[in-house]
Amino acid sequence: MFETILNEDPSPDVLINCAGIAWFGLLQDMTDAEYERVMETNFGSVFRCCRAVLPSMLRRHSGCILNISSMCLNPSDPWLFFTVVQSLSRVRLCDSTDYRMPGSSVLHCLPE
Repeated sequence: MFETILNEDPSPDVLINCAGIAWFGLLQDMTDAEYERVMETNFGSVFRCCRAVLPSMLRRHSGCILNISSMCLNPSDPWLFFTVVQSLSRVRLCDSTDYRMPGSSVLHCLPE
């Protein structure tokens, strides 16, 4: 996907990561296939998209990455444990990337 986008515009200014799916259930009931599908959608895609645009943004000292999560980090429903873990992973990814981008921003939005 990003190969096509970067061929059109090799220096994107903004990346918004907003894709996500939820899995409801107890951790011990989650199959490996369900785990892989949720992790790939909610974290793997964010990782790969960020990795694709970062070189250009770092070279230019310019750009903004916005990662949006669908859940707050403090849910009252224990069924959402896995979704909370992924939201926290996105926050940590933002934190670890932001300090390397002077003149740029990596933000994380947690809608209530």
